[in-house]
Amino acid sequence: MVNPANGSLMKPFAVISDVHGNLEALEAALAAIDGLGIDDVYSLGDVVGYGPDPAACLELCRNRCRVLLAGNHEEAVLHPDRCRMNESAREALKWTRDQLQLQGLVAELQGWPTYHQVGNQLMVHASVEGGAHGYLSERDRSGMSTFDRVAGFIEENFVGYQICYVGHNHTPFLATTAGFIHPHEERMAFFAGSERFYVSVGSVGQPRDGDARACFVTYSGEGVRFVRVAYDWAATAAKIRRLGLPQVLAERLAKGH
Repeated sequence: MVNPANGSLMKPFAVISDVHGNLEALEAALAAIDGLGIDDVYSLGDVVGYGPDPAACLELCRNRCRVLLAGNHEEAVLHPDRCRMNESAREALKWTRDQLQLQGLVAELQGWPTYHQVGNQLMVHASVEGGAHGYLSERDRSGMSTFDRVAGFIEENFVGYQICYVGHNHTPFLATTAGFIHPHEERMAFFAGSERFYVSVGSVGQPRDGDARACFVTYSGEGVRFVRVAYDWAATAAKIRRLGLPQVLAERLAKGH
């Protein structure tokens, strides 16, 4: 049973996820976070995979983030025999593992935690039940919302929880007891009060919501804000093509899906 401390006096922090070896996007996101005067950054996992700069992204996140959670791509690098990904992802994963092995960095991924608490807030990569796995959506096959599905688990195991941050699905959304909200330019900030939030933070390095800009979340002490940052996706795409990685990984950056 986890009893996190009251989070009302926590200082602001940022939550990033799914960098996926995209150095240009990561540098843009961290520059925006610095511009907001935020010191503490938490990564929800998948720093590597897909993109052309896994080692540089790993090094930058290790130096900048207070906590690095394990995502399914870190897990796949450590245990390639367990990989359950599509062909493009597997090809990129093999290349990523080779690059990290050449630089002696595979061991860096070992021992990353699967969840972390900050005050009365919980951080995971994919799901509370599944750790690094389990794509999340607004409704499961039974019609139950993601928020409803995990609420009982959190209430039982994480006493005092108010906000849960997840990555993995590359799509930003926020779930409350009233339903799901997709952030947009007119409304990017959400104030919690006594309400519980389930926050899908989106992706820094490979957004999939039709917006090519990097996405992350900040916490102000009162609520959460989604932040979008433009970056030079064409430079990242050019690296992917030059390295001979699957072309789809370059093409999707321009479209944000």
